Amino acid sequence: MQDRSIKDSFNSSSLENVSIQSDILNEYGLSEKDFDNLEVAINEAEIGEMAKEQNQLYLEKLKKSINEHEKEQAKKFLGWIKNSIGNVSSVITIASVL
Repeated sequence: MQDRSIKDSFNSSSLENVSIQSDILNEYGLSEKDFDNLEVAINEAEIGEMAKEQNQLYLEKLKKSINEHEKEQAKKFLGWIKNSIGNVSSVITIASVL
């Protein structure tokens, strides 16, 4: 595994949480870009501001569910996003690995 530590700084640290998330995304064949694309789709959807905010919350919970290997939870949040913004390509991309 790669060394993901910050050296030669005032507060040296290791980016363990980041590496775990990155490794899990790779395990599912996803990237941060897939989630960025979904966020863009949510922001561009012709839905109300409240619905956009709700979908942003679902997106965060979707990421957390995937990170914790909770596929059923992830499917639920992705389904709610899909019901709101439709079958856009970013939804299909993520759904294909769940």
